[in-house]
Amino acid sequence: MSVQYRKTKCTWCSFIMFTISNIKFLDYLYRKLRSVLYLFITILIFPYQAFFLSKANIKLKKDYSRVDILKILIDKKDSDMNYLEIGCDLNQTFSKINLVNKYGVDPIRGGNIRKTSSEFFKDNITSFDIVFIDGSHLVEDVHEDFINSFNSLNVGGFILLDDVLPKYEINTTRRRFTSVSNQDAYKIIFFLNQIKHIEFYYLPYDHGLGLVKKISNENLKIFNFNYGTYNFKQFIRNLEKEKFLDIKELKSLY
Repeated sequence: MSVQYRKTKCTWCSFIMFTISNIKFLDYLYRKLRSVLYLFITILIFPYQAFFLSKANIKLKKDYSRVDILKILIDKKDSDMNYLEIGCDLNQTFSKINLVNKYGVDPIRGGNIRKTSSEFFKDNITSFDIVFIDGSHLVEDVHEDFINSFNSLNVGGFILLDDVLPKYEINTTRRRFTSVSNQDAYKIIFFLNQIKHIEFYYLPYDHGLGLVKKISNENLKIFNFNYGTYNFKQFIRNLEKEKFLDIKELKSLY
């Protein structure tokens, strides 16, 4: 290898590393500026929420995170279990799951499978024991991800849903513009209430989690569900019928 070739190769390597570092910095800067903007908008519109919009009587606890919840669920399974995560972003959750058989699906970054969830399930033949759904929070996407995940789930397996327990109506708009955003993922409960062969529990931790346990081998078909007929006030009324689990009850869940 000539000296000139080595110098050229090193120059290109340095350029690529410099470019990657700058992209990461710009992405970090964009996220920070976006967070500041969302916070500013939230402060501006909070009086509107206080006087004109609904608020759920929910207290989300911060002493256990989604990772803590997932580890409790993992402890209920064998060490060779299969774990799937939909929506990995910067691997805030995926990197903390200490399993050999783990699959992280994200079309942009994070995880270990660079596909959309629809593309992944189209070719998937693996059965999973735990699925964490944290992709798009638009309810039609949550709907599709849930059905595909459920049909790939072993009996006795769990699906953990993120951001399905919003406290403020202002945080449930389909287009995000507040510092905390659930979009309309919370509406998935109205579909889950139609399914007979599952157990469902709310977990009032982190950003508000929902836990589904598959109790029979019956699968679901993807079909249109009219989420447009449901709203946040109906969600609040429905909360009275739902089962909430604390950590002690979760650990004793069979």
